[in-house]
Amino acid sequence: MDLYTKGSTMHRIDGYGHKNHRFYSPDEGAIDYDGQTKLTAEWLNSMQEEVCRLLEAFEVKLDKGNEGQVAKLAKDLVTKLEGKINDSISSLSGILSTDIAKSKEELWQLFLAENERQKVDIQSHVDSLHSKITNENEARKKEIQSASASLREYFSTENEARKSDHERVNNMITDKTGKIEKHANLHIAWSKMFVRAINILDNAGLLCDNSNRSYMIDIRPKEKLYPLEF
Repeated sequence: MDLYTKGSTMHRIDGYGHKNHRFYSPDEGAIDYDGQTKLTAEWLNSMQEEVCRLLEAFEVKLDKGNEGQVAKLAKDLVTKLEGKINDSISSLSGILSTDIAKSKEELWQLFLAENERQKVDIQSHVDSLHSKITNENEARKKEIQSASASLREYFSTENEARKSDHERVNNMITDKTGKIEKHANLHIAWSKMFVRAINILDNAGLLCDNSNRSYMIDIRPKEKLYPLEF
């Protein structure tokens, strides 16, 4: 039997005595008629068929002595729905786990790529700084070498000048020393000659006493010995 064939269909009560398609009781007070809402066979059959066809739609065999068929069907449907929901959640969790793992891997790969890019940038910056420092060091080295050369040249010139002054002073000292030695030798020779002359005169009786110098022979050297020239 076709469960969905048209016949008595679900509808609100429309029997005699209804009020806006709702059941009416005499206790509610009559408005325009007496009595209560009439239950029609059409409405009752409609309710019966809706419930029965619901059970039959889920392959539940109608049992006259079982009043819990609808409740059991509802419970079974809820249980199956819960299972499907759990399966869907598990499937969704698996999909989410896979997507999360995939996203984590993609993020990790992006991180590695970014890290490599930053490493390249940092290495490039380090190389640039190293080149700059090397160039600055070379420039400083050249400046120091130039300054050292200038200082060496200055001290060399200064040493040459001092050496020249030293040699000039040594020459002057040597010259003056020679003159002093010459005059000293002359003085010594004159002194020796004078002593010999005194001895000769003394032996000859030609020397006078201290009170009478008129007969004293002038034996002073004719060459001027003093003053010494420096």
